[in-house]
Amino acid sequence: MSYKEKSVWVSLILNLAIAGYYIFHLHGLYQADLLTEETLTGLFVKIVLMLIVWEIILQASLALLNYHESDKGEDERESLFKLRGNRNGYHVLTAVVFMAIFILWKVDFSEHRLVFNELSAAMNTLNILVMGVLVAEIVNYVSQVFYFRRGY
Repeated sequence: MSYKEKSVWVSLILNLAIAGYYIFHLHGLYQADLLTEETLTGLFVKIVLMLIVWEIILQASLALLNYHESDKGEDERESLFKLRGNRNGYHVLTAVVFMAIFILWKVDFSEHRLVFNELSAAMNTLNILVMGVLVAEIVNYVSQVFYFRRGY
């Protein structure tokens, strides 16, 4: 397994863990009737910081463990896999953004909320967008792993 493939695996596992953490804590806040705009904002900040810090730590550790390979640049095949993964993730993100725009345009938030009644329309939309970004990144990394495993 090449260094680039290991790096993709690390990012995939980290993004899955962060998405699981987000869903688990969001569900816990909702069940305990503690879901407010302040707690959701705190959760957003927490997952962004966790993602940044853990990505730096894990990628640096991986680079130290594979210092011979980490200095090499990407070959054409790895670059192509990365581009294909980015394309697939971009399609998902675009769909989520258009869905959020459509929801803001068509749903009458004065009568009911889309996801959580406790939150404003903006926070519900932000929740959809955050989940969309996480899903798009996971699709990106799953696609790259698929192409690495397939080999072409």
